[in-house]
Amino acid sequence: MNKPDFKTVSKMRNEVLRADKGLKDILDSEAVLEREALLSLGALKEDNARKTLNETPLSALNASKQGIRISALSQAGFSSVGELTVLTLAEIDSIKGIGTGSAELIFKTIREIEKTVYDNSKARLSASVKTPGAVSLVTNLYRMIHTDGIRKDVAKLYYERHRPAAEALKESSLIGNTFFWLFSGKEKKQRTLNGIERISGIFNGDLIPRADTLINDHLKVIQVSVDEAWNDFLLRSAFYFAALENLTEKYAGEGEITEIHDRLRSDVPDELADEIDKYELKLEGMKTALRSYQTFGTKYALYQEKTLLGDEMGLGKTVQALAAMVSLSNEGKKRFIVICPASVLINWVREVKTFSGLTPLLIRDSEAAENALSWRNSGGIAIVNYEALQKFMDLLPDDFVSDITVVDEAHYIKNPETKRTAAAREILDHSDKILLMTGTPLENRIDEMKNLIGMINTDIAKKISSTEDSWSGDGFRRKIAPVYLRRTREDVLSELPDLIEKEEICPVSEAEKRSYRVDLDHGDFMGMRQVSFKGLTVEDSSKMKRILEICDNAAVQGRKVLIFSYFKNTLEMIKDALGNSCVGLINGSLSSARRQEIIDEFTSSDPGSVLVSQIVAGGTGLNIQAASVVILAEPQIKPSLETQAVSRAYRMGQLSSVLLFRIISDDTIDEEILKILKKKQDIFDKFADESDMADAGSSHWIAGTIEEQKKIFG
Repeated sequence: MNKPDFKTVSKMRNEVLRADKGLKDILDSEAVLEREALLSLGALKEDNARKTLNETPLSALNASKQGIRISALSQAGFSSVGELTVLTLAEIDSIKGIGTGSAELIFKTIREIEKTVYDNSKARLSASVKTPGAVSLVTNLYRMIHTDGIRKDVAKLYYERHRPAAEALKESSLIGNTFFWLFSGKEKKQRTLNGIERISGIFNGDLIPRADTLINDHLKVIQVSVDEAWNDFLLRSAFYFAALENLTEKYAGEGEITEIHDRLRSDVPDELADEIDKYELKLEGMKTALRSYQTFGTKYALYQEKTLLGDEMGLGKTVQALAAMVSLSNEGKKRFIVICPASVLINWVREVKTFSGLTPLLIRDSEAAENALSWRNSGGIAIVNYEALQKFMDLLPDDFVSDITVVDEAHYIKNPETKRTAAAREILDHSDKILLMTGTPLENRIDEMKNLIGMINTDIAKKISSTEDSWSGDGFRRKIAPVYLRRTREDVLSELPDLIEKEEICPVSEAEKRSYRVDLDHGDFMGMRQVSFKGLTVEDSSKMKRILEICDNAAVQGRKVLIFSYFKNTLEMIKDALGNSCVGLINGSLSSARRQEIIDEFTSSDPGSVLVSQIVAGGTGLNIQAASVVILAEPQIKPSLETQAVSRAYRMGQLSSVLLFRIISDDTIDEEILKILKKKQDIFDKFADESDMADAGSSHWIAGTIEEQKKIFG
């Protein structure tokens, strides 16, 4: 029996062992990455708590009117509670004018405030707030997100190959060198040779190259730069918020889990909610991650089949609807319908393409007949506005079936006497599943709620009394729970984003096209930026219509709105269109004192109030925390302008999450600027402000963009 080449055998064994261990280390790394992310999360919360304490005035010590001598602390040079938290009892006692009894009271009060702040501190993670703590958390979340797919491939390879490799390693190690080979029996030698043969087969097979590829891919993710991680976060923030939420839920205590489930399930009875949780979604092809409440909302819609989703604006009702369609598509279903206002038609097309692999088919103008035929023959998502419903139905056979029909802004069909409600009902009669969606709260509009619920469940609608006093009663909520699900932002966003960013793409009307072509022909860049406002009426302005819709929705939700534009004429038009709901307009001609007076008036005004401001005048130095909805009428050339403007409302101490709308005109200069906005900051050095527009770099970009726009608009 020939003696093996122990050097060659040792090399093969080491390589197989290295590959096997490398795969196992990747599998074990999940817990390590989660622990590091949790540490970053804790550090970020601590940083935010410390910042809050440093911004908490000394007067907070006397919130309970305990008679603490604030003046003595001020005279000693202290101005915030945060400065006092580092002092010992003895150090406080040594402050001039503070007696021992007062020192003990101050020390106790500081500890109470400190505990309250730390207990309520949140992980303030936002695309607009790039602090070291936020960057650290984002980097660790990047590692978690991007190693997840790699780890799944590793698990498949490891569990398929580990046992054969381990057995071959064991067999081949029975004799380790020439001495043991000489004094081993024939049977042991043969067993060793068998092991060596198996090791050789593994060594020369595909295990090592496949393992090395996965190990290298994993290492690249772990070694990601903070800039690369942050840029990925800007592009795919939904994945990060979902990962953060899943992480905190995974390590939450039992009581915290119950609280989380109660929030995302709203008033759905536990037994029904448990059944909904068991529903299996098939989301292959979905291009964004769902947060827990979105997953539950999607399951709810599919399991209950005919429902009304009333989530507050900004919670991603569109994403939940798309997830439902993707899941059905993966079950073999293929025909879906979306009914929506004309102002959001383009938005729906964009979001279908952005978040799914499904085909959007716009039922509009000259495209209607061709797209309706394509929908009949091959399927897809037919997207039709309320006014075109009858035309769409005329293009369909009498026996058409929609696998699911989504009605966006469903309050548009609350009146059963209107033609669009009748047309919508006819399509719903041809639908296997129905998802009505509205961010408008219906709790105090029982008749409207009854009409909408009647379209999806007549039995429940019959149980609703028009005089039901109502929403506050548990009995009423239980009645409608099988068909109505509503969560507010404060209910479900236990961790930030407190700042939710949303692009609203508005279709360009014929009047807007005519006005825009004039500015194109003259090469008027600043005029092009005023698309939808310059020289137009409210009726012709698609942006103005969408802004009014957003303000109406905000009003019924009891929120105040802050609207920014670079252009005075745009602001005047918006102010006039808003009427009495607008409390004032801030521009550069106003004194600082007058600006503050307007803000004070806005702060004390009723919910639904709107403040409009020139972005260069109201974007800095002002605190406008009364607003929880911010609208940018056009994208800004200088990104810091947007950041500063948004931070007027989105800042430490803001108790509500802030919803930011960027209003964009389809296929115009707005979109070109938005593309630049999403690139690195240094690109903007060329386009810093209007005075820089004449430099060579920006002039070249503007000229090129104008030429491209001429191709689009003729």
